[in-house]
Amino acid sequence: MKKLAIVVSAAICLSASAAFAGGPKSFQSMPDGATDDGRKYQHKVVSCHGNSEGEDIFYFEDKKKWCVADESYCNRDMMRVAKKACKLG
Repeated sequence: MKKLAIVVSAAICLSASAAFAGGPKSFQSMPDGATDDGRKYQHKVVSCHGNSEGEDIFYFEDKKKWCVADESYCNRDMMRVAKKACKLG
């Protein structure tokens, strides 16, 4: 019975560490700006675990949503977009 408990606890620990392996580590604010067509945005660079270079995310004021750099994924929640940017990058 003790062996089963050890195996189960080890599996839980490994799955928990794998879930955070590629996630966001920190955010760095960059200067705000506007696109060529006048859309205002906020720019942040997300540092991801296991990735040496940062991933860009943007908050577009007209959409009121955060988006990954190529706008293939957008959401109102910055953390969801940061996680997706880390996964895509």
